[in-house]
Amino acid sequence: MRRYFPVFALSLLLVGCQKEESKSSDTTTADPPRAEVSEDPPPPEEPVAQAVASISSARLTQDCPDPEEAAKPDAKSRMAPKSSKSKRKGDSAGPFMQPCSQSNMQIAFKTTQAMHVGQTGHESRVAIREVRLLSAEGKPLSTISARMPTVWQEGGYTAWNRVLLPGQDLQVSYKLGLPDWSAVEATTGASSFGPMYVLEVELELAGDLVTILSPQFERGRAEIVKT
Repeated sequence: MRRYFPVFALSLLLVGCQKEESKSSDTTTADPPRAEVSEDPPPPEEPVAQAVASISSARLTQDCPDPEEAAKPDAKSRMAPKSSKSKRKGDSAGPFMQPCSQSNMQIAFKTTQAMHVGQTGHESRVAIREVRLLSAEGKPLSTISARMPTVWQEGGYTAWNRVLLPGQDLQVSYKLGLPDWSAVEATTGASSFGPMYVLEVELELAGDLVTILSPQFERGRAEIVKT
């Protein structure tokens, strides 16, 4: 009689191994959860007052003498008695002077207001670096001097310290010199009266260099009063 015990035992062993493999295949190891890293948002930038400039108008007519400071009377004039004679009607008060129309440009400056409570912002200093005369097509023709800025306040122009504060809206006037018109005419090959011109102004505004353009304009003619 044959014995089958070893074969039966081997079959049981194979069945047990298959069960162990099926258990191991059914069991999956999940990746551990990742820790969430919280990143703080960057702090908001502090708003500062920013300034902008634009040329409202420009004209080139004449370059008039600047008013001189009134001379203080000397001791002799203070001691001299005043004349009791009144001027007769028709007496001349002095030689007649033709009116002078000063060349100038008007620049509008505007600054934004600081938004945070307690923040005062930064003042903006203004300096004209160069004023250039261009043709209407943008061809450089000459450079022009700018001087004596005044600001419109309470119905009149007063001297300006060239400083802008946050939240200001100013209208500033600069006196302008004249170009060498004969050189301009030699460059263009035509009369300086009639063509259109543009001013290109390079200025320093709060430490930055800014270039602005004027509206087009013609050379003005001096007013002559007949006597």
